[in-house]
Amino acid sequence: MTSFIEHLQRLGNASTFLVVVGALVGLAILLPWLRQRAGITLHKEMMDGASDAYKAVISAIIFVLAFAVYQVQGNYRNAELSVEKEADQLNSLDRALLRYGSAEATGLRPLVVEYGKLIVDKEWPLMQQYDRSNGADTSLEKLTAALRTLKADGSAQQAQLGGFQRMSDEISDLREARLSMTNKSLPSLYWATIAGLLLLLAVLVCFTSATWDKLLGQAGQICAVGLLLSLVIIIDGPFRGETSVPSDAIAHVVKVIQARQS
Repeated sequence: MTSFIEHLQRLGNASTFLVVVGALVGLAILLPWLRQRAGITLHKEMMDGASDAYKAVISAIIFVLAFAVYQVQGNYRNAELSVEKEADQLNSLDRALLRYGSAEATGLRPLVVEYGKLIVDKEWPLMQQYDRSNGADTSLEKLTAALRTLKADGSAQQAQLGGFQRMSDEISDLREARLSMTNKSLPSLYWATIAGLLLLLAVLVCFTSATWDKLLGQAGQICAVGLLLSLVIIIDGPFRGETSVPSDAIAHVVKVIQARQS
C-alpha cells in the first residue's frame, strides 16, 4: 500500500487527482452496468437496501478521510515548524559568532553557510528517498569540532563558549528530527480502514440500480470521496511528492548570513 501511495505522489498533484477520482468514478459507473450486462437481476428490495447501505458507507468513508486529512496536515505543519527552528538556530549561531569578537570565531562563520547550502542543495532532494547527505554530515562535524577549539579571552567569552556547544547540539538534534520525519506518514491502520471501506463500497455498488439517475448520483458521491482521498495521498509524508515541505526557510537564512558576512 505504501509503495502504491509513493508511486501516486511521484506522478504529481494533478495526476494523482485524475487517477484516483477517475478510477473510483469509473468503478461506480462500470460495476452496476457489468452486473446488468451479465444478466444478474436483483429484487427491488435488495437494491433499495444496498442503496441505503451505500449512503451509510459513503458517510463513514468521508468521516475517516476527514480525520486522515487532519492527521497528515498535523504532520506537515510539525515538519514545517522543525525546519523553521533549524533555520533560526543557524542564524542564531552566526550572530553569536559575530558577537564573540575574535578572529577565530569570525573564521568559523563561512562553515555555517557551507552547512546550510549543503542542506538545501544536497540533502533536500535525498530526503525524497529517505536518505541523508554525507557531505552535510561531514560539514556539521567540522563545524562542531571547530567550535570546540575556540578559546575564551575574559569571563564574557567564557560564558559564551558553553552557548556555542548548546547551539551545535541543538542544530544536530533539529536535523535528526527533520530526517526522522521523512518516514512520517499516516498510520497503516488508517489505510487499512480506508481500503476496507472502499472494498465494501464497491460490493454495494454492484447491488445498486444501474439506471442513469442512480449512476450519476453515485458517481457524484464517489467523486467527493476521491477528491478527499487524493488530498490525503498528496499531503501524506511531509517531505515526499510535489507538495512537500520546502527548504525556503533555511535557504533564506543562508542568504541573510551571507549578506551579514559581506
